[in-house]
Amino acid sequence: MNKYETRFTNNCPTNGLTISYHLVIEHDRKILVEDLTKFLNEMMPTYHETIADKLVERFGGKQTLRALHHGVLITTERERWFTSTLHP
Repeated sequence: MNKYETRFTNNCPTNGLTISYHLVIEHDRKILVEDLTKFLNEMMPTYHETIADKLVERFGGKQTLRALHHGVLITTERERWFTSTLHP
């Protein structure tokens, strides 16, 4: 099992505030760091849950995404196992 952890920021689409996220992806396949960071850097402002949905759709595996949104800690967990777009 491979484990990828990163932090990134995105803007709240409601009020434009910058939110800091902590992402953990566990996968049985290799995820290229360059693919992951490019995906995160190109993400437009959107809601936490939508980010989680887009991440699991693109990278699969077991994912946990956490962020403090204006005093409320949101944790989303997603899991989807497919390997068609990842490296063995």
